[in-house]
Amino acid sequence: MATRRSVHKLEPRSAVRIASLFILILSTVGSGLRGADLSSRLGNWRAWGAGGDGQTGDPHFGQSEIPSQTFKVLDIAAGGYHNVALRNDGTVYCWGRNTEGQCDAPLDLSGVKQVTAGHLHSLARLTDGSLRHWGSPAYGLRPVPEEATNIVDVASGYSHCLALRADGKVIAWGHNGWGQTNVPPGLTAVVALAAGGTLSAVVEADGRVEAWGIAGAKPPVDLAPVRAIACGNTHVVALLRDGTVRAWGNEAAGTATVVPPELTDVIEVGAGVGWSIALKSDGSLIAWGEGEAPTTPLYGQTDIPANLGPVRRIRAGHFHAVAEKGRPDGLVARYRLDASGINDIPGGPGTIAISGGGTYVTNRFGIAKDALQVARGVGFGGTLNGLVMPNPDYTVSVWARLPLLSEIPTPLGTRILDQTWPGGNFVLGLNPDGTVYFMTALDAQAYPSVRPTLGDWHHIVCAYEDRELKLYIDGVLVAVDTATRSNPNQGYPLYLGTNDKNIPFSGQLDDLRIFERGLMAVEVQALYNLERTPPQPRNAAATVDVANGVVVGWHLTDGGFGYTSPPVVTVIGGGGTGAIAIALLNPYGIVFGITITDAGAGYTSAPLLTIAPPPPPQPPAVLPHPAVGVASVKNGFVVEVEVTDSGFGYTDSPIVLLIGGGGTGATAAARVSNGIVTQIDITSAGNGYTEIPVVRVASPPFSPFLSIATSKVKVTQNVMLGRKYVLESSKDLLGWVPVGQPFVAVEESTVVELDVDVVGQFFRIRQVP
Repeated sequence: MATRRSVHKLEPRSAVRIASLFILILSTVGSGLRGADLSSRLGNWRAWGAGGDGQTGDPHFGQSEIPSQTFKVLDIAAGGYHNVALRNDGTVYCWGRNTEGQCDAPLDLSGVKQVTAGHLHSLARLTDGSLRHWGSPAYGLRPVPEEATNIVDVASGYSHCLALRADGKVIAWGHNGWGQTNVPPGLTAVVALAAGGTLSAVVEADGRVEAWGIAGAKPPVDLAPVRAIACGNTHVVALLRDGTVRAWGNEAAGTATVVPPELTDVIEVGAGVGWSIALKSDGSLIAWGEGEAPTTPLYGQTDIPANLGPVRRIRAGHFHAVAEKGRPDGLVARYRLDASGINDIPGGPGTIAISGGGTYVTNRFGIAKDALQVARGVGFGGTLNGLVMPNPDYTVSVWARLPLLSEIPTPLGTRILDQTWPGGNFVLGLNPDGTVYFMTALDAQAYPSVRPTLGDWHHIVCAYEDRELKLYIDGVLVAVDTATRSNPNQGYPLYLGTNDKNIPFSGQLDDLRIFERGLMAVEVQALYNLERTPPQPRNAAATVDVANGVVVGWHLTDGGFGYTSPPVVTVIGGGGTGAIAIALLNPYGIVFGITITDAGAGYTSAPLLTIAPPPPPQPPAVLPHPAVGVASVKNGFVVEVEVTDSGFGYTDSPIVLLIGGGGTGATAAARVSNGIVTQIDITSAGNGYTEIPVVRVASPPFSPFLSIATSKVKVTQNVMLGRKYVLESSKDLLGWVPVGQPFVAVEESTVVELDVDVVGQFFRIRQVP
């Protein structure tokens, strides 16, 4: 048995993460292509390890880059020596070893939702819940058992299969030499399956694991709640809900069960023959194991390619790995839309180019020059002066202060974001009646029945995936529609506002994020929770220019945030001496400029300019408030509630309700310590959930009270005849906006009735020229 421990890791180029990242378990599954045909088929997928049968896209050992695609690959299943890819049109294709027809998918195969791959077989789950099998019929793998109907999940081992029915029953068939198809009785609320060479395992909604097969398959008695699981030949790898990993199994697994101690913050795990792999939330990979000693050599499957970059998903075959490149959260661009104009994602699209008419204004937190006022279309850096969205599927998230109806400049409404040519590929806008619309592929649009409050800031998310459009406002799904054709957004630039002079945007924008996939509802909620609170203190940053040996100018790349006094600036290196600079601070705690008080001398290159960090924030006084949680659903069961705000002021455990989501029966209970909710446990997983239910946590104890608000107000204007006036309104006595157009008084006293929710509760009359 091998005793040497081998750990291989890849560090990511960037690691930016939204508040909560939830594991997205996508479907996997084609017609028979061999490795040589992969050069333009699989997009961002990459394979490495044993490749003697073309399973890595190369007819010999080593790694293979699999570049641009002609269609979208939803997922890939890695088998013994072959792979199966699922396309977005519901068809599949395979490549690699084909000795038993495992790459010869049925010609009439369509409507596929998921695939798995074993040693010499492949299996597909269709949209109607039925299964199709191809490859070796040995061990009774074919035909599929008659009871395998209404299937919601499948898994393939070396030569056996597992399937989960909608009624919760687990079905197993195939080779049973070690008891791997002897499903234990009493399984309830199963949410995940895994099948290996000699063993099988399931995860239940409460996080418990049941495993059976070869000796050593049973999980440790002290195993904490599990989120996901993978089976190798003789070992099991479990991802716990706290992001750590446990592994166990037969001694033949060798070092595959020796989890690296630094392995934390994991979002996905995989297992092969004597080796294991884990994907972390920052997109880095860690692989370990030596193969099953003493007979199994290592084929390089644990040697992560150095140039792979961040990874979104990982699939483990017997002796090879397949991964999809990209950040796990799919984020490709994030612009603060502040005066720096930079994209926070290194290596992503470039700076904002304020070329179409835009100015920096106070944002939703009162921070100066930290949001963008758009007058006409504002583009991005680059030859197209626009940002080209990376995939046909995408999510665009932006904060927008929607204009009042009186501020909408034309009867056509106003466009917030737009791909202006050939038009209609992606449009987010405001109709003349104040409703928000989201349109893509020219002919599909969503008109929400919920009207947002005009004049206020709102978080707006547009998600498009597989022709389904979803519009979220302030974390809530308000509209769903279906496009009649795929979205041709690639190749056309995205603009803030629009270049169409007939429908310019008249509001403000802030914190733009673009993802290369459609976000789930739970991720949108997490993003909204993250961005609705003021930013945390951050360092300012700047660079300097040198000419003729002296420092002659500066460029502020980030104004930082949270400064209470001008920070110390230090000029370091560059071959010269004597340069001195000071920072200029605005009233909102942001560095807005640098003054060079001494240019120094002898500089042969640009020195490094460092700005001291802001002081650490003082903890705010915590007032009693309710806790907040976000649920996760798997296979129709509510499996977990993440506490995103612990609340404060509790003396007892509050009532927790799970509302909506299309299912019934899910219940949860809160744990309280020192006045805060520390954890929310699922006491019943319920069933039939098709969407994420809303989690409602009761407030800390309080005395009942009434709140009275005015919805409309009558405003009497007492003015002088013949003079011109404008009526203005405010919600906070700080910002004032016109209510209607300026008018010439024809009466000395007039009365108007206004909607307080739209215009605010404070008014003034002002004479104008």
